[in-house]
Amino acid sequence: RISSEAFRVRMAAVAILLHVCSVLSWRAQAFRSPKHATHLSLLQARVSLLTGATSAGRCVPLLQENKEAIFNTQLFRADDSEAVLRIVDDHLDEFKAREIATALHRVAARNKYKRARRDVLLRDARLERLVDAAKEQAAQFSAHCVADVLWSMATLNHFPSRMLVPVLTSVNSHLDLQDFKGHHLSTIVWAFAKLNTKPVRLLERIEEQTVAKLEYMNMQNCANLMWGFAKLNYQPIVLLPHMMDALLKPGMLDAAKHVEVADIGYSLGVIAQPGECSDLLRALAQRAAPDTTLRWLSSRQICMLIDTFAQLEATEELPEGLLDAWICIVKIAHAETPLMARDGAKLERSLERLRGGAAW
Repeated sequence: RISSEAFRVRMAAVAILLHVCSVLSWRAQAFRSPKHATHLSLLQARVSLLTGATSAGRCVPLLQENKEAIFNTQLFRADDSEAVLRIVDDHLDEFKAREIATALHRVAARNKYKRARRDVLLRDARLERLVDAAKEQAAQFSAHCVADVLWSMATLNHFPSRMLVPVLTSVNSHLDLQDFKGHHLSTIVWAFAKLNTKPVRLLERIEEQTVAKLEYMNMQNCANLMWGFAKLNYQPIVLLPHMMDALLKPGMLDAAKHVEVADIGYSLGVIAQPGECSDLLRALAQRAAPDTTLRWLSSRQICMLIDTFAQLEATEELPEGLLDAWICIVKIAHAETPLMARDGAKLERSLERLRGGAAW
């Protein structure tokens, strides 16, 4: 512990330093370089940590855990992927597994809907350095970090071959530890599907462990998991009955978004058998009715739902008039923007099964 006089002197110095940082930040806003902004922000974060330590009457040095906290704070505050990559460029050698996973996640999140920027990003040498660091640190990833890295790779549609073995090994290690949460497992399966990666043994283990975690999974988790299994053409025979029960719990499907309705509908068409999930199909149809999520469904999603009900021979589960409403919306959308040939052919096959005729 330090004396009260020394403590007051130290706190006064900290206050002056904070004030100087704030003034410099305000005065230099118009002309400072991004790199200087990052360094100033790091200085402010260090001072904040020091203030928190000394206010408790303790003298705490800037240890590694403090630096990690600073880096993570800066990564989360970064406005765009360029700001993240500047931090990576300056401090990657000091990053541990958590900061590497966080940096990848922030870069991917900032470019989730910006395809043109993603294409430019994938040619950035700083991103490649970050990917190489992820490969080297993969064995140190926590369960959360593994899921974040796979989500990032899937979102960027960038999974270099050198990452395959380290990341899959890390997934396997955490399956051994059984420390994945339900949403981690959902994210991992979704990412595998987006990356066209089908490690069957890992999928089997994920399916087994998901059964015990379903009660903690929300609608989005369940939809992403089901979609991933279906996209990979993996049949979760053990999980499916439990998943149906989970989705039929009160309030679950009532809160489903249109994309979740579409993903679950698609999944059932791939992994379920006729007569296996009548109750769930009935509930799904009610959620895709005109007074619920139907207005948000695209013509392609509606074609997919019609195809699922046709394949599973579940016409009787459709509320009266709903099939006609679906077809009417597809016709209107088709008049404005013609269906893709694949979707049109799928719709014709479905109506042939449902009505004995393909006219629509």
